[in-house]
Amino acid sequence: MANSILLSSYWGKSHHWLLLFGLGVLTSICGVWFFVQPETAYAALSMVFGLSLALGGFILLALASVNRLEKPIGWIGLIASAAFSVAAGVVLIIHLEFTEAVLPYAFACILFIQAIFNLLSSIRMYKRYKTWWIYFINGVSLLIFSVIFAFYPFSSAMAIVFVSAVMMIYWGASMVFWALDFRPRRH
Repeated sequence: MANSILLSSYWGKSHHWLLLFGLGVLTSICGVWFFVQPETAYAALSMVFGLSLALGGFILLALASVNRLEKPIGWIGLIASAAFSVAAGVVLIIHLEFTEAVLPYAFACILFIQAIFNLLSSIRMYKRYKTWWIYFINGVSLLIFSVIFAFYPFSSAMAIVFVSAVMMIYWGASMVFWALDFRPRRH
């Protein structure tokens, strides 16, 4: 246990706290910029969506190549999923206007799938856990939002931008406060 790093022993000991502080300030500034320039921010989010899909596919391909000799169960599916992710990401990066048009529907699909998972979890948890209803409420809420995103794509696009802006401002402010706690203390 002597070599383990405890979070409680880390507070107030980092000499790199300014990096976290600067990142927090930049993240908050980007969040404010999202509010000021929502159309440009939506284009940036669309690009990030395509990049993350392609990068995720490359990471899955790397994982599949590491296991190429063992070929575990599902290895072919992993390769196919990774190749699809890379191809879809590249298409979304190249055709940004298509990405902007598809993004609300992609979010609707993600929300719908998560809603189904939450609803199924609530059914499995019904007799064992008292808090099964939280998963049920989350599932129903996500299902409602997925329908809204699917049927009102323009409003959904703006909601994506504004929710991202709020989260970036919050995340940036959190990093600033953490950085202030990480800075070395003088005794």
